[in-house]
Amino acid sequence: MNPINVTHILDLFTEVINERSGKILESFRHNERAFSRALLPSRMEVKANDQLQAGVALKATPVSLAIHPFVFRQVCSNGCVFGKSIQSRKLNQVGHSYCLEMNGKVNEVVTGLDVDWWFKDSVAGCCKEEVFSNTSNTFRLALQHSFTGPANVEQALMGSLNLEKFPGAKEYHAKIMKEYLAQDEPVLFNLINAVTAVARDLHDAEKKWKLECVAGDLAWLLSKQLNAPMAHAKASPVSSTGRLGIGSIGA
Repeated sequence: MNPINVTHILDLFTEVINERSGKILESFRHNERAFSRALLPSRMEVKANDQLQAGVALKATPVSLAIHPFVFRQVCSNGCVFGKSIQSRKLNQVGHSYCLEMNGKVNEVVTGLDVDWWFKDSVAGCCKEEVFSNTSNTFRLALQHSFTGPANVEQALMGSLNLEKFPGAKEYHAKIMKEYLAQDEPVLFNLINAVTAVARDLHDAEKKWKLECVAGDLAWLLSKQLNAPMAHAKASPVSSTGRLGIGSIGA
């Protein structure tokens, strides 16, 4: 099986985005790895003079592809990758077959896959209006939920940083907390923004990607918790005041 042509994939990515009146925000190449973010026309104001813009994020290597919804916060020029969105798609070459993942779960293993068709369809799926509506509403929820104290912030952050998958996480912990503490309100939205602010200034494309995914995980975990059955809510409660308690995120 031939390796994935990363240059060709970047061209296809641009093609799909252009067809939807979008534009490439940035692209990074390092050896055979490529990272790209694209912006789409859809925008939503989460608070006064603070707009989010729809987008799509791509990571491509000779043996794998990852396509996720991306949200760009215009006022801060930083972005968040929703790697656990139901529209997220991953492809990994395994021998002479392809292992496909959806929503963080292995969906199927196939041979003879038309990778170009699969890729374009996956990118198009992330461009749908309802995808941006769902992710931006998640940010609105994050504005409404406060932490009860520093310990809760630490728990949420370290739970999503996931030291096993991100060995360099400790290096950025202090920077993220400094960004967070410099903001006015102890809300989850500001912690997410602190993570993406640190990611924005990184020169290492791989680490930038990982931190943007951490930010997306923080938002996604809140959404998952609020939509969980009552039995789960009892195990990890959100108080009637809307404040996040111990165990709320990253447990």
